[in-house]
Amino acid sequence: MGSPPSLTDEEDKDDISMSFPDEEKDDLWKERNPFLRPADHGSHAWLFLAASFMIEGLALGKNPSKFCVCHKDVADQTMKGSPVPMEFSKSTTVHTSLSRTPQVFPRWPPVPWQVKYLPNGGCVSFDVLTVVQGIMYLGMPITMGVQRLYPRLSIWSPLAGVLIMCTSLVAASFSTSVPHLVLTQGLLFAIGSSLSYCPCIAYLNEWFDKRKGMAYGIMWAGTGLSGSILPFLLEYLLGRFGFETTLRFCAVGLLPLTLPLVYFIKPRIPPQLVKKHLNPFNFRFAFSQTFVLHMLANIVQALGFFLPSIYLPTYARGVLGSGEFPAAATVLLLNLASTVGCPGMGWLSDNLHVANCLFIATAGASLATFLIWGFTTSIALLLTYCGFYGLFAGSYTSAWTGLMRQVTTEKSTTSKETDPVMVMAVLAAGRGIGSVLSGPLSQALVDHTLWKGEAYAAYGTGYGPLIVFTGVTAAAAGVVLPWRYMGWIR
Repeated sequence: MGSPPSLTDEEDKDDISMSFPDEEKDDLWKERNPFLRPADHGSHAWLFLAASFMIEGLALGKNPSKFCVCHKDVADQTMKGSPVPMEFSKSTTVHTSLSRTPQVFPRWPPVPWQVKYLPNGGCVSFDVLTVVQGIMYLGMPITMGVQRLYPRLSIWSPLAGVLIMCTSLVAASFSTSVPHLVLTQGLLFAIGSSLSYCPCIAYLNEWFDKRKGMAYGIMWAGTGLSGSILPFLLEYLLGRFGFETTLRFCAVGLLPLTLPLVYFIKPRIPPQLVKKHLNPFNFRFAFSQTFVLHMLANIVQALGFFLPSIYLPTYARGVLGSGEFPAAATVLLLNLASTVGCPGMGWLSDNLHVANCLFIATAGASLATFLIWGFTTSIALLLTYCGFYGLFAGSYTSAWTGLMRQVTTEKSTTSKETDPVMVMAVLAAGRGIGSVLSGPLSQALVDHTLWKGEAYAAYGTGYGPLIVFTGVTAAAAGVVLPWRYMGWIR
């Protein structure tokens, strides 16, 4: 009686690919490697998904929101005259978040670090928020590519990422300037997030096949759940304990929450079986017509996607005169709705063409922006908009798995070396481009007085250009469906 094939046989390494294994490939894996865990079901697959959901929420999901809260806290301390040393250039007249009376305070360079004070009061660090989030997206192809190139080392990546995140929070607690806060809680935390999060994306591609879209959607729903809880918790901690203690408390709390999760973030396929000729830096697919058009739509959608979550609380307070809780509830509802929308859109991507899924997400977001936010005259109507926008716009990326499948099976424009996980990484980089560009664009839109006092409802409040821009970018991204019927994309 012969012995079973060895996991280190060269034949196994060369013949079986880890890229989107179909039913026949999965049966072959089971035949040659009887100890390989099953895909799409079983305790190991679902425990991995649960751990990825938590990592998404704690590590990547809402770091920009946490950063924005603490950035605002440091800025407010500076405005109040507390001893927070800054490097100043020239003075500027601003409105503090605590008073509507104009006061002259030094302005710290460079301008992108500046808290933006909006019409009708309130402040938000939109430049830093969008830039940091953009960097997290833009760095994904490099981080993912290196980890795919060295699969044995990538197993340790989640642990390294968790330690870097905790270190960044401790370092940020000693911040004495906004730029220092950006470098620690912003950039350093983003690096740690990427290291811990990228293996979740890569390994999920192995653990789930037929339910791949739904699984990615469930993982990304962690963003919405964390965004519904963490900002309120952080505001409470900041108000009670202050900036320094809050960040140290977050670092101490993050470590025991994430370390147990690291154990479950592991590949289904052993690193020694990873196909040798699978080249993560083979970007031939990025030059195919199908991918280029989808990428263009993806960047356009990202230009307007992040703006409502940044400006809605300020709009609720400044224009509608709501209290602090209704204003904060705008982001809460938006995130809760995306928690529902992501798994739903993921399920659709497993059953419908990717162009149909993307059109549903963009059309719903565009119509909600034009018809609900644009004609909002009450906080109740604004909260209704938050639910619809989060449901549709928040689920946009959950359709990416359909595009991964489409691009990697387009034989005329891709090669056998194409790594489907890198398709998603490049899409994330495109989203980062849109995120970075949306900061300066939104500043120009909010500063513009077009239609102010002349148009009806929200269109005449000073936010009209921003509302139109958000709706137009969402609608423009839905052009992928007409392109499909025109034959421009598969």
